[in-house]
Parts: sequence; structure tokens; C-alpha cells
Amino acid sequence: MKKLGLIGGVGPEFTILYYRGIVNGVMNRAGKPLLPPLTIESLNCFEVKRMSSMGDTEGLTDYLLSGILNLAAAGAEIGALTCNTDRLVFYDLPKRSPIPLISIVETACTEAKRCGLPLFRPDGNSRCYGNRFL
Repeated sequence: MKKLGLIGGVGPEFTILYYRGIVNGVMNRAGKPLLPPLTIESLNCFEVKRMSSMGDTEGLTDYLLSGILNLAAAGAEIGALTCNTDRLVFYDLPKRSPIPLISIVETACTEAKRCGLPLFRPDGNSRCYGNRFL
């Protein structure tokens, strides 16, 4: 099983939900008590909010990338970010990341399409989601 790295703390409530969901999902699939290898890098949500509100995409990208580098140094083989604000710069991060990154938006779109659900842009912010929800 690959070690997952999560960028957390940016949306602390979501970090808890992701962690709990991942642990429960692994145990359900395995059919036995099993904790997956997982590392969480907790970033400062107030810094992320400040950079986002100022439109500092370069600073936000560098800040998130520093967390991803810490995940890789901790042995994470794949990474994910646990909040929507990160979507402003997500598509620039894989180019600079030493580990593959899971796009929550892309994954949600794929699953919605598989289930036949209509896609929409949740917040109307095309910079954040691009055309992925059209």
C-alpha cells in the first residue's frame, strides 16, 4: 500500500473528515482493522486565506509546495490537498511536485460523470475550477 500525504490544516475540519474517511475506507475494503500509511502536513489556514484574498498565487503555490516537499521527505508516495482554496493554484503544483498529486476536483468530476450526475461550477469561480465542472 502506498503512503499517502495530505496537506491539512488549511481547512482543519476537512482534514479530519478526509483522515477519518480514508481510515474507514481502507478498513472496509480490507475487511479487517488496518491503518493505512499516512502523513499529514498541517499548514496555516490563515496564511493561505491571506495569500488567496490578496491574489498572491505565486506565494500560495510556493507555500503549498513547501508542504508537499515535507510530505515527500516524510516518505509520502502520493499527495492530496484537503481544501478548495488550494484549487486556485493546484494545476501548477504537479509540475513542481516530487510526488504525484491527486486532484480532488478531477476525482469528483470523474465520479460524478460515472454516476450520471450533472456537473456544475460550485462557486462560479472559473479561476478556481476552470472548466472541470461544466
